Amino acid sequence: LCWRQMFLLNSLKNALHWGSSEANAPTQGCFYKQAGDDWRCIFPNSSASFVGDVDSPVMLISRTFEEGEEVDDDDEEEFRFELSKTWNFRQLVGLRDKEAFSFCTLLEGQHKHTFMFEFQDEKVAASKSDHFEDMFIKFSSEKPLTTPSKAPEPVVIEEPASSSSSAAAAAPLSPEKPAKAPVEAIIVEDQEDEIKDPAVPAPLVESPAVEASSSSSSSAPDGLDIGNIIRNATVELYRYDQAIKGFTLQSKSKKIALSKSHQFDYSLILFQDEKLQLVQPVNYEMIPRFSNDNRSVDWISLNENEVHNFRVVFPSDESYHGFSDILIAALWESTSLSPFDKLKNEDRDYIISSYRPAEGDEDDDSVEFLDDEEDSEFEQDEEGESSFDQSLEDGELNSGMAVGFRSDRTFVSRGNKVGVFKYTDDNELEYQTTISTGIQNRLGASKMMLHQEDEKMLFLDDKNPNSVYCMDLNRGEIIEEWKTDSGPFKISDLLPENKYAQMTSNQTVVGFNQTASFIIDPRQSGSKQVNARSFQYQRAADTQFSSGATTGAGNLILGSQKGILRLYDSKALRSGEPLRSVRAKTQLFLTGQPIIGIDVSEDGEWILATCRTHVLLVHASIDGKSGFEGRGLGQDKQPAKRLELNREHVFEMGGKVNFTPAKFNTGPGKERLIVVSSGPFVISWNFNKVKQGKLTDYHIKRYAQDVVADQFKYGNDQSIIVTLPNDVTVAKRAKQ
Repeated sequence: LCWRQMFLLNSLKNALHWGSSEANAPTQGCFYKQAGDDWRCIFPNSSASFVGDVDSPVMLISRTFEEGEEVDDDDEEEFRFELSKTWNFRQLVGLRDKEAFSFCTLLEGQHKHTFMFEFQDEKVAASKSDHFEDMFIKFSSEKPLTTPSKAPEPVVIEEPASSSSSAAAAAPLSPEKPAKAPVEAIIVEDQEDEIKDPAVPAPLVESPAVEASSSSSSSAPDGLDIGNIIRNATVELYRYDQAIKGFTLQSKSKKIALSKSHQFDYSLILFQDEKLQLVQPVNYEMIPRFSNDNRSVDWISLNENEVHNFRVVFPSDESYHGFSDILIAALWESTSLSPFDKLKNEDRDYIISSYRPAEGDEDDDSVEFLDDEEDSEFEQDEEGESSFDQSLEDGELNSGMAVGFRSDRTFVSRGNKVGVFKYTDDNELEYQTTISTGIQNRLGASKMMLHQEDEKMLFLDDKNPNSVYCMDLNRGEIIEEWKTDSGPFKISDLLPENKYAQMTSNQTVVGFNQTASFIIDPRQSGSKQVNARSFQYQRAADTQFSSGATTGAGNLILGSQKGILRLYDSKALRSGEPLRSVRAKTQLFLTGQPIIGIDVSEDGEWILATCRTHVLLVHASIDGKSGFEGRGLGQDKQPAKRLELNREHVFEMGGKVNFTPAKFNTGPGKERLIVVSSGPFVISWNFNKVKQGKLTDYHIKRYAQDVVADQFKYGNDQSIIVTLPNDVTVAKRAKQ
């Protein structure tokens, strides 16, 4: 049957079992699956309804298609969820700021997943959301079903002889932001043995035998389904030892395998004499590292709140490249929720090159570590002297920062207020005053931007996505509200029309959302979007734009939740045709992780694309050929340089890295430094050294609190302004 016939058949079955009541008519919306910290869109257009027996209902999510949309026979077109096997139903606000609900369930009997359905029509949502909640409350499981392979908390699987089993409680989802559902590794050990401290290297203990054939599905203790093994190899196994800050040999002969249990669900498995020892779900939280020089792959495993780091070394280049190519494809699929084999050959090659160090890039770690007591690469600043909360006893926390280019001011958002800080003669920060925005909703860190020679500040209100609020900083009050039309002109974020436009009197800015980009001109009467200077993709394209930047020439870069970087020339927003469809001059498929921030050198030659666990430096101009012009880079793309932390610092961070958007230093002349933060750490790279391939040569500084935002002072690459939850300070780099 074709998909249309299947849809009609499902609707007929639905009517037979549930009648034709309006409450259970198919509801249109967008269907997502949670991957790490993020949501991935599975069906941009879908319907949700209940089918099956009235005493054991099934929720059916069916993909729907727009007219003219191409349908691939290999794509999944529906999901069925037995309500009795679901738990943790939550109502929340979706990615498109519409009502939504999420729930947890098991797929393939063992793997825990979290899904979300976001209603398309707000009026329908008002009447239907309660119906879905009633159904889940009546029929779903009150507690999570036991799930050994993917759980909210680390799980250790013991011998089948053990009668005890536990089911960790799923973390609740808040209406503002879906809670994280971390995926942990499973270490299978003998019943009488405990998990060893990762600082004390010891061989993993053997467990009951598991056949590791390359073509069949394997079984494992406690019914753990490891799926079909699609690749295996014999390797040496090493384990990171914190005491010596290096890897120690655990076994000279281990079998490693990559298995697939469901679409986009993969596991990395270690065997000894065909006995299963470790099951590692494949996802970006592994923070994998590939070394061409050592023919090795290593990754982070989190188990029982302990951090483990395993490394496998392959016996030959052929074995290493054969296995790692497939592992990288699995990593990309599990993160992007898209099939790797449907990409062009050049895009697949570029993705693989983004994981491996390029020729000439160093593989070893060479890092200087500094905490907040040391005074070497960074000169110590007395934290607290410029503290925002000294004048604001409101219970709020600092949430964002904007650094003046034209003025000597830094602005820090805190709830619905903005703190203003000025530089002293000795280049310190001093609290000056507080401005109330007059907007009652809390503003996010990316929701304010300096404008028109730093005399105005633009704000976005997350509850009013079609408005930009303009504040006169001299008067300290909102003076204008710029409204755009609803639909395609919803504003997710703002960009200057060129990199340093905030230093000029230019009045126009760039707005964008998940599918469109457009110019906003406050001088225009009525709606402020300029229809003739806009472009939009159809929803079927599933662009999911999440971040952006502009070059000094006004060329545009947009990054997406699917890890795709698109480069447009400045003419993309100057054609005169409203909401037309455009083709990016260059499209780069990166590692599949969502791109949470973009910065670009003024000349447009280098782009920083920040993901949660790494930063990718992309060369956008090669031998005089620009990725923004003509036919773009085409097949001349060079591998991106991957900036990430060494294993010592990953251990310091508890095995989890969560970068803020990386930034170049700003001001006249060429860019020299890169800064980023994760948790309480601020990390900086020498840009010139990075271009030479010295990717692990960075400096790191620890603060007492997690860093909210960090950015160089304009025109001074020795001063990094650091915003903490209750403090604003300056980290001073020693001159080099």
